[in-house]
Amino acid sequence: MRHTLHTFNLHQPQADMPEANQHGQRRWVHQLLAQARTAIWPGILGLLVVLAMSLTFAQVVQDSVDQSALRHKAIAKQAMVVWRCNTLLNHDLSLSCHQQLKAAGGERMLPPQPLQASLD
Repeated sequence: MRHTLHTFNLHQPQADMPEANQHGQRRWVHQLLAQARTAIWPGILGLLVVLAMSLTFAQVVQDSVDQSALRHKAIAKQAMVVWRCNTLLNHDLSLSCHQQLKAAGGERMLPPQPLQASLD
């Protein structure tokens, strides 16, 4: 990246040309402000991009944490349903419960609640 350095010279006011000197100083101030504006905007734009990327990253991380929590809850519910099916005293009800569980999508989906009272 190539950087160019600009130097500005302030001239001492001359008593015989006050208007010309004021015009020169105004021009110098405008040049200085133009240089400052061009140097500031890329920095501001870069800062905004970094801020936006940081906020996006934080949102993605938060969403993945939330999704992980939901996944753990679903796994716990699935384990509870399988446990209920396994603990049914009647073999026919237990077999029916496991068949409903398998028909509902195996271990990935929750089956309908058993007919007996739930433990929740």
